[in-house]
Amino acid sequence: MSNLYAIKVVDTCFDNSLSEDESYSLENLISGIKEVQSPVVTEDYIIFTANKNARFTGIAFDFEDYSKIHTFQRLITRDSEFEPIDSLLFYVCKIPEKIIDISYRLIIDGIWTYDPVNENKYYSYEADTYFSVVKIENQKKPKTEKLLPLETTPSLTGHTRFVYN
Repeated sequence: MSNLYAIKVVDTCFDNSLSEDESYSLENLISGIKEVQSPVVTEDYIIFTANKNARFTGIAFDFEDYSKIHTFQRLITRDSEFEPIDSLLFYVCKIPEKIIDISYRLIIDGIWTYDPVNENKYYSYEADTYFSVVKIENQKKPKTEKLLPLETTPSLTGHTRFVYN
């Protein structure tokens, strides 16, 4: 039996101040990472994974104009005696609002490249290189329903009354 432990706190793309619920949610997502695979899209996050052999792995996104490199974290699998038996690299990105896909590049030991485990990529003739892409299909559903009045009724007191169903 093995246990998963993350070395460092997750660095999301936007905000390091996480609520208790967000921290718990991220811990559950991270504990579910078992192998290097294509990016996994959840309701709020995308989980990227990479091979453990690189000395440095980072990721840069199109919505930040590839100007910021986010560092992957190491996830270590340990045996029942807490001895390390394997590891992999991961990065968790909070999905920006109103985005339907994200293009990105990995930086592996200083070399900018596409994600070797993600089959979804495209070639940019302008940049003369490949970009990996993730489609965002689980768009967040609004937390509240927007209600509009069916009609307005003027009252004798000079106030307007809104009627909702």
